[in-house]
Amino acid sequence: MTQRRTRSPAAALLLLALAGCSADMALYEGQDDGDTAGGVIELPDLRLDVHPSDASAGLLPQSIPLLADAEWTGMQIEVRPTVTISGFVTGFEAAPAAVGGIDTDLGDPTVPGQDDVPVAARVEVALEGSVAGGTASTDALGAFRLQVPTGEGYRLVVLPEESDLLPFEVRNVLLLASDLALDELYLDYGAPVWGQVTRTDGAPVPGVTVQLVDAATGAEGPRTEVDDQGWYMLRAYPGSYELVVRGEEASSDPTVRAPLAFAGEEGARLDFDLGPTRRMQVEGTLVDEAGERLGGEDERCIVRLTAESLSDLEGELVVETTSDQFGRFELEAMAGTYLLEVIPDFDAPRSPVSHAVTVTTAAVDMGELPLPARVPWSAQVLGPEGEPASQALVVARELGFDGYTYSATTGDDGLLALELPATPVELTITPSDTSAAITHLVYDPSDALTELRLAAGTLVSGTLLSAGEPVPFALIEVRDEDGRLYATTLSDAEGAFALRVEDEPSQLP
Repeated sequence: MTQRRTRSPAAALLLLALAGCSADMALYEGQDDGDTAGGVIELPDLRLDVHPSDASAGLLPQSIPLLADAEWTGMQIEVRPTVTISGFVTGFEAAPAAVGGIDTDLGDPTVPGQDDVPVAARVEVALEGSVAGGTASTDALGAFRLQVPTGEGYRLVVLPEESDLLPFEVRNVLLLASDLALDELYLDYGAPVWGQVTRTDGAPVPGVTVQLVDAATGAEGPRTEVDDQGWYMLRAYPGSYELVVRGEEASSDPTVRAPLAFAGEEGARLDFDLGPTRRMQVEGTLVDEAGERLGGEDERCIVRLTAESLSDLEGELVVETTSDQFGRFELEAMAGTYLLEVIPDFDAPRSPVSHAVTVTTAAVDMGELPLPARVPWSAQVLGPEGEPASQALVVARELGFDGYTYSATTGDDGLLALELPATPVELTITPSDTSAAITHLVYDPSDALTELRLAAGTLVSGTLLSAGEPVPFALIEVRDEDGRLYATTLSDAEGAFALRVEDEPSQLP
């Protein structure tokens, strides 16, 4: 029997700092208590993303929290320096047995292999709620090297290429204050996670992939494909996960998720039923407002069914096709309730439409589905004091569908004109200077709204510094935790910047 090396828990914590340092220490010299570039304690409502330019060699993108109770003007922001994380990924060269014929009482379905061999893997380091992070692949010797800004709360994930041979591992970095040399990231066998994916009648489902997701961090492991009989095997360290089974892309097979937790080296078996083999047909014909079929080459549309609930199991299902030269479409779906979306090409003069569909045990004929023309729309953009806002950029983004965007810039009189889909859109209005904030609103083009008012917003200003020197020409963006953009500008030659943010961005849809 091959002896296995004892490893630390999968969520092992690395305290990466000088001896005696604690997680609440400064990340670098010169940080004042009032400096907004300190360690992230919790995800703020808004953050300042700094993307240094080539004029600041050696600095990397990073995020700074804009705390609600802090002063947002005249900030002195010390851009965090760059550190290097390097090391080696090694592990067992395991040889898993075919899992289809395994007696589950036998335990680990793995043939012991060679110890301490280089592992082909990808190493990802990321800071949640931040643009900071880096990725590197190991070389032939298992070595990797990447760079990130100093910081607290990084997550390090090791993803082996052969997911059925070795487990993936997630580690938390409490404090990263200087270069870190990880001599070895060792991947033990872990434990087997295996099972069979079939339809209700026991038939295997081709093209299905299986993936583990760490329950605590959301880190995703590699995907593996089931074999011809629907069997799969992954390897994992004891812990809590979500096991995700995805049907083949563009098929009518669902995505199913199930919690999985186990302790010890025996691992766990989890089988999946992807529902009955039978599928029902959903069909229809696309027409224009006059009832003429949309059958030209430039009139073909994406037709998509998205499940809101499935009758035979809990899961997710998206089925998609393209209408043909006669405006016809046909889709196959499981029983359930769906949202059907028809999406014309971006350049087509038609609007998308959506319909609720219930699929039972019979085919569904939607009949003729008319697609209305786009809506000619014009408006005037005014500043906070009611003055015309010239050279303001207006971007209209579809709510739902494929989120197409349409944009125009106002003239000197603040006027603009667009053709918009006849569905609600989110308008983002970006002023040409810092006299107003980037302003968001939801608008239905069928309403008679012709005047748009920019919000005065709240001033955010300061100076970017690195070791006391200005950080010039850096791209600066204010975003929320979902990545929505609220303001953007560039720092000047002295590292100074100023921009404005809407007063209540959290109330946006």
